[in-house]
Amino acid sequence: PDMDFRNAVLLASLSVSGSGITEEWIKFFPKAPSAAKAEIIAMLGMRGDRSAIPFLTSSLSHQDVNVRTESAAALARLAGRDAVNPLIGYLKQFTGESDQEAARSALITSGGSDMVSQLMPVLKEGPAEAKKTVMEIMAWNKGNQYFKEVLGFTSSEDKNLKKTAFRALS
Repeated sequence: PDMDFRNAVLLASLSVSGSGITEEWIKFFPKAPSAAKAEIIAMLGMRGDRSAIPFLTSSLSHQDVNVRTESAAALARLAGRDAVNPLIGYLKQFTGESDQEAARSALITSGGSDMVSQLMPVLKEGPAEAKKTVMEIMAWNKGNQYFKEVLGFTSSEDKNLKKTAFRALS
């Protein structure tokens, strides 16, 4: 179906209350056209129905980057602080720029400033891209309790990590 019609249907389903409609969209998702899948995820996040949380969590590992990034935002919106652990897993698993940005934004939205301590294992052992994202979150947090950990990256051989560390400390 064309995009205008598809969007009208998605928006109309926001006005239908109850978990039944959420379950129907989740059942339809595997059959949906590729272009519609990220839109369905976004709509599920807007619906506010927490029964979609397990589906959104599993969608963080979908093959389509657009589905993953929408899943991160929708999960943060619906699950709040309960989204932090799945989002950390997503942050570590998918290192592309879009995924890292989505993880950063979703973690800030869902975890607030007190989730920074949960990111320390990623800073120590995660992939370089995830370490960079963690330092960006630490800079956003403006706390200085992890100053020493970030300071160590100012002498990193990885130019991106080094630059991010200096930015985070400034």
